[in-house]
Amino acid sequence: MNELTASGSAVHAVVVTYLPERGSLLDLLVALAPQVVRVWVVDNTPRIDARVEEILSENELPNLRLIRLGDNLGIARALNVGVEAAMAAGASHLLLSDQDSLPHADMVTGLLRAERECSAHGNRVGAVGATFTDVHTGITFPFQVHVSGKFFY
Repeated sequence: MNELTASGSAVHAVVVTYLPERGSLLDLLVALAPQVVRVWVVDNTPRIDARVEEILSENELPNLRLIRLGDNLGIARALNVGVEAAMAAGASHLLLSDQDSLPHADMVTGLLRAERECSAHGNRVGAVGATFTDVHTGITFPFQVHVSGKFFY
């Protein structure tokens, strides 16, 4: 039992893939799997390409589950399929990811801490999110906000 289940939180991750690069996907899964109860990999790759099945079969991460859609049905549909599976399996929290993100080793713990702190101040929390660092520029974006009439920034 890890901190995620001991604290009463059953965090599941949904990772959407489409023709992923092996190294990036493996790095993501190795970093994310120990932080959550289960990782749902929802694969949008065409059925004739078995790369995701091959990548998952070569690792020792027992909490991975693969859902193959057989074709590219889009990220929204893939996320919905993963969310439905995670909720049916008892998830209390969901972490959504694409195939080439690289979470910090304590990202989920930090997100749960942020949720608890916000809730402790009487706020109703719908979502918390991590910062984003662009690997090409090194710029970290703390969060995005939509201001009416302007683009996200």
